[in-house]
Amino acid sequence: MSTQRRVEKIPSKSKRSNQKERAHNSPLSVTEFQRVLTRIAGLGLEWTADLPPHVRVAAGNGSTDLLTAEFSEIIGNYPELPLEIGALVQFVFTGAIPRQSLVGSDTVRDKKCEILKSIVLTQEFKSDFFFEHAIKLQKLCGLDWEVVIKTYEMGVSTIPACPYAIFALSLHKSEDSKHQHVTFATDLKGIKRLKLALLEIEQHFETTIKLTNRLVEGGG
Repeated sequence: MSTQRRVEKIPSKSKRSNQKERAHNSPLSVTEFQRVLTRIAGLGLEWTADLPPHVRVAAGNGSTDLLTAEFSEIIGNYPELPLEIGALVQFVFTGAIPRQSLVGSDTVRDKKCEILKSIVLTQEFKSDFFFEHAIKLQKLCGLDWEVVIKTYEMGVSTIPACPYAIFALSLHKSEDSKHQHVTFATDLKGIKRLKLALLEIEQHFETTIKLTNRLVEGGG
């Protein structure tokens, strides 16, 4: 069973053509920008690090329903909000200057960036952003497994009765890139080795996160 948090993508313009709400064109005012982001966060939702970003249920809010009347209203009234947020995120992290027609004047842009930092741009978001967009290696995007028992083998007269696990991994460099698939089998000894390795990796990863937070707090 998948443990991924549900993601809600903002509908495309073609899908929004029949919406009755009067959409707010970008750029939003600073006050409205802060109000909308606060409303979305208050619904137990958060933004992904995709470009443009999507909305998903925040960690610890597993029972939150994305398809609420208030969320649907926000989607309808602010259809360009993900594009504006995406442009501001790129400006904060990479220095790429966004169009004023999308985010507003330099003064408005800078104020929105401060709001974004206080509501959206957590250290977890920053890590997700650079992992997704700056790491050029194949990344794990899906995993499936099953445990089977081998009952027959060509040329063998007895029942092998050999249990083993099959893992199927899906890899990609980005959401839009072609997926690669790796399938392999392992026995119980292999699973135990894998488990020990993952536990060790997790421990070192937690230490690395602490070091990262110290680096950030020190102005790195």
